[in-house]
This record gives sequence, structure tokens and C-alpha cells, in this order.
Amino acid sequence: MESDGIEAIRAAGPYGAALAREIDAWIEFKGRTWTTPHDPITDLSMLRPDLYTFERGRVTVENDGLTVFRADPT
Repeated sequence: MESDGIEAIRAAGPYGAALAREIDAWIEFKGRTWTTPHDPITDLSMLRPDLYTFERGRVTVENDGLTVFRADPT
């Protein structure tokens, strides 16, 4: 997630603003301009499901440690 996604979260009301602050702190700690904010995104999806689309699929962990989502409707 880059700045445009983080700003969308920040604009999602008081919960979004709090989660964006948590994401900002992690980005600063990692010294990058992007992140994959698993925990804050999960929290916000439960509080504001209208902000998301959901799709069935599988997540695998590749040899380099990255996770990859592949759509799978079954």
C-alpha cells in the first residue's frame, strides 16, 4: 500500500485516522514509502466493510517470504 491507499484509510472517520497513524509509524520505522499493513487493514475491514471488496482465493508464501493471492472461487 502506498500513500493514496493510506489516505483513503485516513479519510474513513476516526477509526481510519487511528489506523493510518499506526501505518505511518510502521512506514517510518521501516524507512520505506509503502507497506503491507495486515493488522490495521483487518481491523478496518471489520469496522467499515463498505470500504472493501472481497474475493475467495488462496494465499501462499513464496520462497522469498512474500505472500501471493490467487483468486479461487471454489
